Amino acid sequence: MNAIIINIGNELLNGHTINTNAAYIAKKLWETGISVIETIVIKDNAQAIYNAIEYAYSKAEIAICTGGLGPTTDDITKKSVCNYFNCSLVFDDTVWQHIRQLFEKRNIKLSEKNRSQAEVPQNAVILTNRIGTAPGLVLTKNYFTFIALPGVPFEMQKLIDEEVIPFLIQHQKLIPPYTETLMFTDISESLLAEKVDSWDHLLRKNNIDVAYLPQPGIIKLKLFTPILTTEQKIILDKFIDFVQLELHEYLANIGDIPLEMLIGQLLKRKNQTLATAESCTGGNIAHHLTSIAGSSAYFKGSIVAYSNEIKMNVLHVPEKIIMEHGAVSQPVVESMAKGVLRLLQTDYAIAVSGIAGPDGGTAEKPVGTTWIAVASKNEILTHKYIFNSTRLINIERASMASLTMLRKLILKTT
Repeated sequence: MNAIIINIGNELLNGHTINTNAAYIAKKLWETGISVIETIVIKDNAQAIYNAIEYAYSKAEIAICTGGLGPTTDDITKKSVCNYFNCSLVFDDTVWQHIRQLFEKRNIKLSEKNRSQAEVPQNAVILTNRIGTAPGLVLTKNYFTFIALPGVPFEMQKLIDEEVIPFLIQHQKLIPPYTETLMFTDISESLLAEKVDSWDHLLRKNNIDVAYLPQPGIIKLKLFTPILTTEQKIILDKFIDFVQLELHEYLANIGDIPLEMLIGQLLKRKNQTLATAESCTGGNIAHHLTSIAGSSAYFKGSIVAYSNEIKMNVLHVPEKIIMEHGAVSQPVVESMAKGVLRLLQTDYAIAVSGIAGPDGGTAEKPVGTTWIAVASKNEILTHKYIFNSTRLINIERASMASLTMLRKLILKTT
């Protein structure tokens, strides 16, 4: 089946808001076996919305629209939808009671404008928005299914996961395609492609799509086929056996989960703990680790030692080492790692110090120069990187490199 995504909002067109909704919806539809053939971004305009729905009807079986379901004057999606589907808005008491309960729970005073969010197109199927006030809406016309969702990303995502995808699977009788993800670290995209070149050709020859998806510190190899045949499964099993045997030093995981989750699984399995001492990453490593639910079981805390005074006074890095080698150096990060290991009494520690940029670099230590140390009570591993990119990307790459190094140390001591 084909789908078109329609994203509504002037803020998307003028650059004030990044359109993350389209990517999320496309990924979830792809995993369900629905092909997104086009994404349309339009302004808050009744005629533009009407035209977009009419266009989607002529091209696809499904359209998912986000935005314009709020209580303000620029939220005109429902009226435009009613205009297209030739129906009127009706007041839904169930939706209204949900809105009232949500406001009471949050101790927020209801506005008369919020009543408008309980008005829904007649005959629409209501998708319950458990964390927001605007419900999702489903309307149909012949073979065409139109779904309107709020534009707030976290509301839209929950509706997609808990309401939209189950609805589509049930009503469209969809069979999810086969998809697998192989995660690699410490290898470039070009080298990985070279090492699996013959397999790449064989997989594609047998109608198995292969996609290389590079991220900071990680390469994801996505395998996809709409319907997995017996012959394809034999080839895929042999390919995965090859990867596990020949590329095991680069293979981080079979399955698409964050690197920080892999770290957490390893630590929980060993009933061990971790702390970080961060300079140039400014707490970003800790942010990644604590983004995983249940991370308090293994992550004790972080010292953001951005200044030399904190390195010396809190982590007890000797002033002499900093004076002789500079803050961005192997002796300093090793001392930081040992210091946070002692201070927070953990089994493992990460320490990082670098020059994120855009200034601060020298001929000897250019922007992007980063030293990382990972330590256990008995061993310490240190590595120098030069991340030649923008400040935020340098920080992210340093964070992922730190987690990759830690994973290797944990596996080494297992």
